[in-house]
Amino acid sequence: MLIKAPKEKLLSVLNVIQNAVSTKTTMAILNNFYIGIKGQTVHLAATDLEIFVEATFKADALKTDKEKPELSDGECAIPAKRFIEMVREQDAGRLIEVKTDDGSRLNVKCGRSRFNLPCFSPKDYPEQLEFPKQKIISVQSVLLRDMIEKTIFSVSVEDVRYALNGVYFVVEKNTLKLVATDSRRLAFVSGEIEGAKFSHTAIVPHKALVELLRLMDLMEATEIKIGFSDNQVSFAVNEAILSSRLIDSEFPNYERVIPKESQITSKIKARELLGGLKQLQFLAQDKSSAVKFSFQKGGINLMASVAGVGQGEVELDADYTDKPIDIVFNLNYVMDFLKVAKDSEIRIELVSGVSPVVFSPSDAPSVPNLKKYLYIVMPIRTE
Repeated sequence: MLIKAPKEKLLSVLNVIQNAVSTKTTMAILNNFYIGIKGQTVHLAATDLEIFVEATFKADALKTDKEKPELSDGECAIPAKRFIEMVREQDAGRLIEVKTDDGSRLNVKCGRSRFNLPCFSPKDYPEQLEFPKQKIISVQSVLLRDMIEKTIFSVSVEDVRYALNGVYFVVEKNTLKLVATDSRRLAFVSGEIEGAKFSHTAIVPHKALVELLRLMDLMEATEIKIGFSDNQVSFAVNEAILSSRLIDSEFPNYERVIPKESQITSKIKARELLGGLKQLQFLAQDKSSAVKFSFQKGGINLMASVAGVGQGEVELDADYTDKPIDIVFNLNYVMDFLKVAKDSEIRIELVSGVSPVVFSPSDAPSVPNLKKYLYIVMPIRTE
């Protein structure tokens, strides 16, 4: 096996797959990259058995104006951490030659530097997950990113209720819905897609979506293909594919949690409310992070008090004309929503001081094909 390619090109490929390498495992083979070459195609992969990331590149993707890559068929598994560190430290613009002879040693040459590393049989590497062929949708990258960012913070990462450890994907003809909850809050978002002639639901693990966001940054894709099977989801991001096992559990009936539209509402700029909460953040350091929202005509008063630490109050102007209502929230839950709401004006729907509250943007969506976004938070009971 032989790869001869510029440092920058080779490193960019390795950066795509590196986060899938297992850092805590008793299976030594998972500490390695898989590299396979056939004809003019380079195939690299990494997995920790939870997610599997692979990238396939044609030889033309590795060439520069001055250098033409050299390839010869073969495959092996190579120590991931050592190999990528070695490649990263080479001088910019250098041509790196990676070669195996008998399949047990990896010889690397770059300028006047020489390196020799062990490599392992590719037969021991976990079998790669194939991209599902039946249920496939295409989503604009900007839309999918926005939908994930609007929901992923509501996932309960370490909950023993496994259904809450991921984001619930719902495909209904030309609509994609994402839902996440930790039982104290729920985020719901829907977007319009084209070409989905089937219905399907799946719980995608939190870890897979974090890695997907990273790949979308690296690859600068305009469109993402998503393939579903009964126990797997795969995301095609340009030349890279991220695959993950699905969470095998039943997601809660989220539609029952979403309150009917309330007649008691308040409107305020997201950044103004976020700024007010940040002023009180130093007082909300206990487990509940409690802050009282006092809705009064013409404004919202924010109050926090911690015994032995101090107390604070912030007055904000807001569009509110109804009866006074006091509600106590976990400050961090509200701030999570406000951070993704960014510059928009938000609508707060109230019923009472103990009923779920619905937060939503009142402005038109800034992302094309985004249809609806709701964030429901349970108040903290103080009595």
